[in-house]
Amino acid sequence: KWVPVDPLITGTVGKAAVFEPPASYEYNNMSYVIAFEDDGVAKDVTRRYARAYNAKTRKLRVESTEGGEKWWKRAMKIFKRSVILVSRSIWSY
Repeated sequence: KWVPVDPLITGTVGKAAVFEPPASYEYNNMSYVIAFEDDGVAKDVTRRYARAYNAKTRKLRVESTEGGEKWWKRAMKIFKRSVILVSRSIWSY
């Protein structure tokens, strides 16, 4: 189960319908949506939730700057799973 939290713009918790800020908001942008699992693993799921990802959101992200993609991968590396779970076995890589 996931819980959307937006303390800054919409001031809501647990309301997926208002996850993206309203278009009428002057600084409307949802640049990043990060999903955290119970074990601390995180994944960028912005494409799934931003309505205008290719038209608007993508241009506002750090990856659109020089060296930004490398920086983002390094920043998210700490949240990667360190083992691969396969069936009931755990394989380290």
